Amino acid sequence: MARFNPNVSYNRFGEEEFLQKLRIIDESSCSYGGLLLLGKREVIEKYFPNFRIDLLEIPGNSYTDAKSRYAFRLDEQENLWEYYFECFARLKQKVDVTFKLSAEGFGEELSTGLTAIREALVNLLMHADYFSPAHSRIRIVTNKIEFFNPRGLPKPIEELKKKTFPFPEIQLSQNFSEWSNWPKMLVLALIK
Repeated sequence: MARFNPNVSYNRFGEEEFLQKLRIIDESSCSYGGLLLLGKREVIEKYFPNFRIDLLEIPGNSYTDAKSRYAFRLDEQENLWEYYFECFARLKQKVDVTFKLSAEGFGEELSTGLTAIREALVNLLMHADYFSPAHSRIRIVTNKIEFFNPRGLPKPIEELKKKTFPFPEIQLSQNFSEWSNWPKMLVLALIK
C-alpha cells in the first residue's frame, strides 16, 4: 500500500499493529472480519456455512425475458478479497472506462460508472449478513445491474421513524462488517 498511496497514515505501522488497526486480528487471534476477508474457504464455512456471493449474467432484461437461467455464474471464491476482485473484473466489462497513464507510469481508469460500480460492490460486501442462509447477489442483465443483500429492516419503517431502538444484531453486523474501513483503503489504493 505504501507504494501506491504513500500518504496513508497506516503505512507507519508494523505488520501486527496494522492488522489490529484493520481489525483483521483481535489481540492475538483472527477476527470474523479477518476470517471473511482473508481466510480459507473451509474455515470460513465452519462459522458461516452459507458463505457465497452470487454474480449472475442473465441474457435478457429480466428472468422472464431470458432464454436460460443465466449465461454466466461466478464460481465460489476462497474469501471476500477474492470475491471482490473476481466480481469487479466481471462488472468492469459492463461499464465504459477511459484509460490514462499517470506521470508515474501507473494506469488510471477514469469513469464515474466504474466508481459507482466499485462503491456498490464494496457496499454489498460490507453490509452483507453473512450469518443469513440467503446469499448476497449481483444480477447483470442487458439493461441494468442489480445488487441485492437479503434482509430487511429490523422493524417497520413507521416505528423506526418514531424513535431509536437498540438493535444488538444490527450493531453486531455493523461492527462485524466494518473491518476498519478496508474497502475504503482498498478503493483508495486502487484509485491511486
